[in-house]
Amino acid sequence: MISPEGLAHHLCREKMGRSLLAVEEICGRGSVNRVFALCLAGGEKRLLRLRPGALKEYQKELWCLRAAGAAGLPVPRPLFCGEEGGLAYLVEQFVEGRPGTALSGEEALSLWRELGRFARALHQIPVQGFGLEWAGGSRFVDPFSPTLERQIAYNLSCLTGGDPLLSLGGYSPSLQGPIRRLWEGLEPRRIPLGLCHGDLSPRNLLCSAGGVTLVDFGCAAVHACPDYEVSSLESHSGGQWQAFLEGYGWSEARWAAHRPRYAALLLLRRADTLRWYLGTLPPGEVDRQDPRLQDHLAQLQAALETAAPYLA
Repeated sequence: MISPEGLAHHLCREKMGRSLLAVEEICGRGSVNRVFALCLAGGEKRLLRLRPGALKEYQKELWCLRAAGAAGLPVPRPLFCGEEGGLAYLVEQFVEGRPGTALSGEEALSLWRELGRFARALHQIPVQGFGLEWAGGSRFVDPFSPTLERQIAYNLSCLTGGDPLLSLGGYSPSLQGPIRRLWEGLEPRRIPLGLCHGDLSPRNLLCSAGGVTLVDFGCAAVHACPDYEVSSLESHSGGQWQAFLEGYGWSEARWAAHRPRYAALLLLRRADTLRWYLGTLPPGEVDRQDPRLQDHLAQLQAALETAAPYLA
């Protein structure tokens, strides 16, 4: 496999027609990608992200960045992506700035308002389909659940005495009826779908004197709005959640009225993801000590706690 330095020199020479002076790895700018600053002749920089097998994800990010930029959101300007020697790459504008996690007090709360505004703008970008995978143009797909209706129907059909989630302790038999009623109450045709960033957080904001920039669209999906977007945000305290709602343009009363649908969709997604994971395992080889299985079970349990007030 080609080295990051070798690929950087190749891309600068063949794709950008520029001389590369230095390649500097940036730590803390990605949990799964290696990230580099490319220092070009003339003082300019570009950002290079690398990961084997990530071409489809980078193609999605390229489209999302272009769509978000066209909608007026402050995002890095994407340049190109591709794959060389088994190593996928994405090159984009280099943005200077501190991560949002470095801010505190009122400055930090202002970032949560920005996250709310960004979410609202993203959710209004015209898209098609449903799912995490980019299928070209503005269409996204989920190979396992091509529509939200299908996802609901599939998980309802699994609520039987033979549901593997029961034997794993994912939920108790007494909750099967209430869960069924909760999901049957969903009206998928009335649930708006939109482009969701999928990982909205201060850690994905870069702050400078010029403003705030939203980065990292690797988890982007077309899904229920705002439900999918806020699944990792609602639990935040200290005024952060309230600041997000303010930026999104919702009152706390409106969220309280909406919360039953959010809880139903969160529980559906956690159960569906766990069923998907079980389907990737060899038949009869479920290891209860598997860390990923334990993580999926913990997320399902947390979703059950969120849904508890509505499981009557």
